[in-house]
Amino acid sequence: MRTWGRQIVPHFGGLHLAEGPTDPARRRTLGVSRFRTGPVSVDREWLRMDDTLNPRRTIAVTNELSTLERVRLLVEILAIVLTGAWAIYTFVYVERIKPQSEPAETQFSSTFERGKPHGRIDNATITVTAHNSGRADVDIYADAISIYGDRLGPKSSAEIENTATQMAETHLLPVIRHDLLYSLGRLREGITGGRAGYHIILHPGERFDFRTAVPFSRGRYDQLHLDAAFVYGRYPVAEKAIATLVKQKDGSVNLNTGKRVLRNGLADDFLL
Repeated sequence: MRTWGRQIVPHFGGLHLAEGPTDPARRRTLGVSRFRTGPVSVDREWLRMDDTLNPRRTIAVTNELSTLERVRLLVEILAIVLTGAWAIYTFVYVERIKPQSEPAETQFSSTFERGKPHGRIDNATITVTAHNSGRADVDIYADAISIYGDRLGPKSSAEIENTATQMAETHLLPVIRHDLLYSLGRLREGITGGRAGYHIILHPGERFDFRTAVPFSRGRYDQLHLDAAFVYGRYPVAEKAIATLVKQKDGSVNLNTGKRVLRNGLADDFLL
């Protein structure tokens, strides 16, 4: 006797009831090709209530961290905070704030270059170089540069120095003629009463050349002598310096400065 029944069979998209013979022997005789698998509708509420078809599963979820995880989290947070603090110190304080509190530092040097003669006229170029050797911006407030032509005597004179810390003896040719060839002094905005709007600003590591070409009669002088004076300070100018231009008896210009003024002088001789 053949019996028909319903059973749950897998189907794409879920589970469905299929109709077919329930007799095991009959199912072997009919084979799969005779098995009726037409889907029928099933009450979803019934499936949810049946634990054999839709077993309930519970998953425990907790937000509690172990002691090791808490320590690791605190270390990571501390590392991020310290990295940010170091970045602020390096790029803000060291590179921006600290240089603004450092004093202005400037070094001065001179060079000499002999030019090509023209007839009985010789010429030379003397260059004074200002170098910002510090970390703050520098403004050269004022300068005074004078160049002389010197004639040397034929006989040397001895200069002897004997002190507790130094002993020296030199035999130099005396200067018997000292003619002023060039002199120029300038006051810029960093000086009280200086020319407004005029600056020579040097950023850290930068250089500026004061170049002067001097002509003179051939054979008239044995050497050229340079005297230079500079007043400088930080830029931007917080407080203007006090300095004035002074005319010397020989016609040259020099700087007369007040107290608490950064001043640098330079003197050099160049044999012709």
